[in-house]
Amino acid sequence: MAGEPSGAALAALTPAVIQQLHGAIRGLPRPQLEALLTAFRQRFRLAVGASVAAAITQKQHHDWVEAYLVQVEAPKAGSDQQG
Repeated sequence: MAGEPSGAALAALTPAVIQQLHGAIRGLPRPQLEALLTAFRQRFRLAVGASVAAAITQKQHHDWVEAYLVQVEAPKAGSDQQG
């Protein structure tokens, strides 16, 4: 079916990669953390009370979180530049 993840996206993450992602997520300011958790739950269809940390197990989760973090950092990087 279209829209379903491919085999590579379903590849299991190593414990080290999972820990790295957890650290990056925990380092977010509270409003951004809450936004990421809500968006992750929606994207991967988790229940409202489900643990996002426990759900980060596959490459597709890694790729999504990394893309999200880049978007969060982009506005900050732009505000650091002086004109």
